Amino acid sequence: MNPAIPILGLVAFAMMFYVSPAHAELVYHGKNVVESPAEFAGTAFHFVIKNDKATVVSFGQKGMEVIRMDITPSETCEQVKTLCFDGTVTDVRNPQIHQVGDKVSFVIDPANKKQVGTAKSGPMNGMSITMKIERMSAQTDAPYTISISREGGFAALPPKTVTYDSSNGILSGESTHTLDDSTIQEIDHAFQQSKILKMTQEQYMPHQGAADYFSYRLTLDQGVFHKEITWTDASDAPKSLSELSQALMASDQPAKPTGGLPTIDVYMTNIAREFVMQSPTFAFDGMQDTLEFGPVAIMESDPIQYGIEASFTSSHGGFGDRTDQIVTEALTPHKMKIVISENEVISAVTDDSWDELNNQYVLKAP
Repeated sequence: MNPAIPILGLVAFAMMFYVSPAHAELVYHGKNVVESPAEFAGTAFHFVIKNDKATVVSFGQKGMEVIRMDITPSETCEQVKTLCFDGTVTDVRNPQIHQVGDKVSFVIDPANKKQVGTAKSGPMNGMSITMKIERMSAQTDAPYTISISREGGFAALPPKTVTYDSSNGILSGESTHTLDDSTIQEIDHAFQQSKILKMTQEQYMPHQGAADYFSYRLTLDQGVFHKEITWTDASDAPKSLSELSQALMASDQPAKPTGGLPTIDVYMTNIAREFVMQSPTFAFDGMQDTLEFGPVAIMESDPIQYGIEASFTSSHGGFGDRTDQIVTEALTPHKMKIVISENEVISAVTDDSWDELNNQYVLKAP
């Protein structure tokens, strides 16, 4: 293995994660594998990139080599889909061929996970290396656009897609509107907590034998990054995905006009609405045009909890998912008491009898 290759691999990754000066924060760790020329094929490198600094670790004939570089965007391309980058070696430990001052340039196609690096000085001057991105994770503060689609469930609810653009605060779903500052902060917090660009798994299958679940698809575009993740209510997916989905879906309501409910009431009511529509009792036979919500109450707790009561009518008697059960065909009014904490429903009891979170009757003390 020629130890000059790590320089090329490093700058390739640096190029891939370039963001504009206004959004320059970037942390990255990844793996790159050489495809050609044949004598270097299969060579792998590990990278750590932070803003305009980069470090690459590789193993050569003399053991582990560590290279540190300064990296800057190149002007040889438009830096949109194809990125160009220049790098200069600033420090080498256990040097083999690399020396301080060596220069390289790169052109990379992130969508196809391909990049080509060319040595601009040193013993490999003029040689180009083609590489494949095999694994990567990153974090950047560049503006992002995220879409979440939901379909399925035993309630046969229509598919729903919500799209949010952080560059202008506009959310599109059942309506298109600009979100208020408080809601934007809530969504951005949920997005940052999700760490989507660091996720290595892109599909979470439902448990064997699961049925009547909702399926979700998340699509993220942030700078040069693109990510798609799918999961279901019956999957072992990260909790942060459902929290982000809930934050977006709950925000798909236009702001109340002046004189209406305060922002926090609107937000908590929307969280409650999303929960009720997916809850076992309502999802089975709840009548959507009967769904109403009472005022939001703030409880004395730490963290703060919000209480809200939902009322609706079901077309049959009973509670929960009554598939394959004998049920009475009678319009049945219900009241569901909901408690929300940290943007998540932590308690939901219908008619003081049915635990919607656990899909069972409330356990009462003897």
